[in-house]
Amino acid sequence: MSVAVSGVLVAYMLQPTFLYFPRKYSGREQSLIKHEIDRRGLRLKEFNYSVNHLANQRSYLILPGTVRQSARLHLIVFFGGNAMTGFDAIMWFMSIRGYIDDSTEQYALLAIDYPGYGHSDGTPSPDAILDSAQAAFEKAIDYLNDEYGAKPVDVVVVGHSLGSAVATTWLAGNPLSDIPLKTLILSAPFTSVAEMATHLFKVPHFLSWVISRHNWDNTKALKQLLDSNLVQGKVSIIHGTLDEIVPFDMGLELSKISSSKTQLIPLKDYSHNNILDSFKVYAYAISE
Repeated sequence: MSVAVSGVLVAYMLQPTFLYFPRKYSGREQSLIKHEIDRRGLRLKEFNYSVNHLANQRSYLILPGTVRQSARLHLIVFFGGNAMTGFDAIMWFMSIRGYIDDSTEQYALLAIDYPGYGHSDGTPSPDAILDSAQAAFEKAIDYLNDEYGAKPVDVVVVGHSLGSAVATTWLAGNPLSDIPLKTLILSAPFTSVAEMATHLFKVPHFLSWVISRHNWDNTKALKQLLDSNLVQGKVSIIHGTLDEIVPFDMGLELSKISSSKTQLIPLKDYSHNNILDSFKVYAYAISE
């Protein structure tokens, strides 16, 4: 019994080290991302801000080189996985842009360095990440208003892995004010951190909820979000059938919360870490 109790206590204390894998940028990485942005004719606006107890937080707004008055500007808000930075989100966006931009539709991206990641100081936690996300969104909307005299016509939110829970939890608080939420895309989402603890570490189910200090809960947040009817279209759940980290069945379970308000998009033979490379699938979910 004492060994079991010790194991649970260790899991409780070390949970953040299992959930978050923050990394900082190298000088080469910073040079590369700016080179790629320039090469593709895009514009980068960086936001450096403090919020509540968090100092020196960083987020990035990627804009078309020319925002056409005749085109509709959509804002994609991307929340990455537990080892992803804002730069990773930017690289993904630059790969997908060719499938979604056209003469009448243009897309901007808001990417965030979670606290402790990239250029952001601090330590990641649910409250810290959500506070930083809200501040980043408000900074982006204020900038678009000041620079172009208009808000985006709507918002698309994409969350991958850990970012899926950041997305649902953030949106459940109805943070967008009067800007329509066109769609929500959950990529390789888990049901909850507690159930992931049971899956990965064989923690008994009744104990996993007790020891979950950072219990991101997609099931609870998605139910709340769907009940609010905030999402204009269906919530797309994209999940690889060979996901070796988050079981495909978790995505399936989330889709069953409301079959009329969600669509499950299974990607045969895709795993957890290559699913974001299926650019055409995400482009379809974004633009439909």
